[in-house]
Amino acid sequence: MSLKIEDITFTYAKGTPHETRAIDHISLEIKDGEFVGIMGRTGCGKSTLVQLADGLLTPDSGNIYLNGEDINSHDYDRNRLRRSIGMVFQFPEYQLFETTVKKDVAFGLKHHDISNEQKDLQVKEAIETMGFDYERVKNISPLVFSGGEKRRIAIAGILATRPEILILDEPVAGLDPYGREAFLKLLDEINEKGTTIMMISHNADAISEHADRVIILREGRITTDGNVVEVFSDIDDLRKNDIGIGQVNELILLLKKRGMDVPEGITRYDELLGFLERKNKEVIV
Repeated sequence: MSLKIEDITFTYAKGTPHETRAIDHISLEIKDGEFVGIMGRTGCGKSTLVQLADGLLTPDSGNIYLNGEDINSHDYDRNRLRRSIGMVFQFPEYQLFETTVKKDVAFGLKHHDISNEQKDLQVKEAIETMGFDYERVKNISPLVFSGGEKRRIAIAGILATRPEILILDEPVAGLDPYGREAFLKLLDEINEKGTTIMMISHNADAISEHADRVIILREGRITTDGNVVEVFSDIDDLRKNDIGIGQVNELILLLKKRGMDVPEGITRYDELLGFLERKNKEVIV
């Protein structure tokens, strides 16, 4: 399922003294199955962009197409849009409200025209996808779980609707390192099964380790759009856009200062570790 954005603009408080142009003539295409990281300093337009993509906001100008259909045309089926794109806001665990995990995850299917048996199947599948034992947790209150577990339950509620595109706004904010890595691995698994992912994050390591493509925004415009290796290899560009360079790049810079010739294109821990292991073997031999 492709998402195509053509020359969109969006302004907050239009026509008032507080008018602010949040999105300034942005065009891009998200292809089926991509894992796209969206980065940029606070206030650059990241959250506004994904809310426009999800149809929660309407652009002042330009068009947004989902599989070739304009999502803002008067005759577009908004229910189909809700089934196709799942939006996970920052700290989604604050939106949990039902008495059991099963009921909370099933809430998004309330108005879906499918049998109760099918709803149960999708709820079970979503809960298990997020790493839970369905039979153990289904009748427990979602409010008794840890912060990271609550977040996974909230996202299971989105996954239960089986969206083809999953948009997440700062999903790892506030998680401890173990919870963050476990959560990101689940996102990798969801992506590998065919779901397109768009993830906003200030966490450079989360993006460099898990995304395939990186888009950087600045003052409502796209300044950088490329594969993860290209983007994280350009440290000057990252710094110019106030983006963290990530711990792998920090380590590489330290190694280079000590005289080690580290090859270009390494952006992930496993790649750096593999290089160092090979280097160590050469020294031993």
